[in-house]
Amino acid sequence: MILRLLPFLILAICASIAKAESPCADLACDTTWVRGLLDPVRHAQIKVDSLIKVEYGRVSELHLDYLDLDSLPASVARLDKLRKLWLSNNKLKALPASLGSLRFLQYLVASDNELSDLPDSLRHLPELTWLDISYNSFDSIPRAACGMSKLDALYFIHNRIDSVPECVSDLPLLNRIYGDENRLKRIPVSWSKLTYLRDIWLRANQIDSVPSELASLTYVRDVDLASNGMTRVPPVLFQWPLLDRLDLSDNKFDSLPDRFGIFTVLDRLWLGGNNLTSIPRSVFGLTTLTSLGLSKDKLDTLPSAIGALIQLQYLYLDGNLLTGLPESILSLDSLQFLTLHENHLCQLPPAIRAFADKHAQPDFLTGLPWDYSQTCVDAARGPERIRLAGMRVLRTAEGFRFLESGQVRTGRAPEVVGPDGRRLGAAQAAGHGEWIWRTQAASMILVRFPDGSAAILNYP
Repeated sequence: MILRLLPFLILAICASIAKAESPCADLACDTTWVRGLLDPVRHAQIKVDSLIKVEYGRVSELHLDYLDLDSLPASVARLDKLRKLWLSNNKLKALPASLGSLRFLQYLVASDNELSDLPDSLRHLPELTWLDISYNSFDSIPRAACGMSKLDALYFIHNRIDSVPECVSDLPLLNRIYGDENRLKRIPVSWSKLTYLRDIWLRANQIDSVPSELASLTYVRDVDLASNGMTRVPPVLFQWPLLDRLDLSDNKFDSLPDRFGIFTVLDRLWLGGNNLTSIPRSVFGLTTLTSLGLSKDKLDTLPSAIGALIQLQYLYLDGNLLTGLPESILSLDSLQFLTLHENHLCQLPPAIRAFADKHAQPDFLTGLPWDYSQTCVDAARGPERIRLAGMRVLRTAEGFRFLESGQVRTGRAPEVVGPDGRRLGAAQAAGHGEWIWRTQAASMILVRFPDGSAAILNYP
């Protein structure tokens, strides 16, 4: 009897399995699958509705970020109407090949996992436009990406990628490449075939040039080549007149070509963190600029032409050697944000002082004197050693620097006042028989020396 029923039992089991793995037919099936994925202990409080978006009676978006998933079941393919899938910030080491059957999938975000490859089946995703594999363990861009004929945006930030397969150049609609923080040494010449390429983000790689063949790309708008150790600005950049954002910061440029006038719509320009002692005049003709980054260069003056940047809203000048600002800076009526800390600014006309106070947050005025009418330490006098309340400091034209502890000696006191105009308590100085006055509460004090020079002391 049992033997006679056995074929029927096998058929029933197979039918049950087929039903369990077949695509869902309704929303109830979709949500049941999602509920089954969630750990009943760790994720019991999570509502399925918070993870999904429903369109036309089916789950179209699924957000599985930050769930500590170490695997994704192959049965995810049951959600056959899925268009967007987020898997970020999990512990996934692999993705199931069954994802390749999600023929409507447009967005696949699998950043911040432990992936090192993608299933080859993903090359058959006919509608995929957005692929994000950032912050994983890829050594190369997976070849599965090369078959995604509608891919528009490719993110592979912060991996270990040292090469890009030539087949990437065969993606006809690719217009955004974001590959910061990898090990790339070159940009493939074949990228010249990416007719619609618009954004090229490759900061913090090891790229020292850009192929001249890329001059044929007419849609490039956003280029980030910061932190690549470049010593020469790639000439091809000046073949892209429609750039609206250019970041060349934190390279090793000693000078820049005076060719920035080619950019007629440039909105944001970052040139900081180089070895620049001057900025090309053509930069100050970019009247469309709203952001200009010149932080951490070696600028000791700012040209009066800065006043021509009438649309400038953000100006970063911190970390330079500036001793003054031109009066033309007062013409920047659109300015909203200004950084001036870590410069040598000690004397500013009242109008510019008021301008700086208006546009800079307190943190970005650190190191500036509270009274701009006072003068800096005279560089011609050379360094002097002074002992200050048990701490020895080195006084130079750049200011004061604390050294090791030392003993206090007596001396003659100059007039010393604090920001509120009151005389400060005494601390004896050595070396030249001078007194320096301070209180424990003072974080910044003005010191007037007998010879008429003055300095600002910043206490930690």
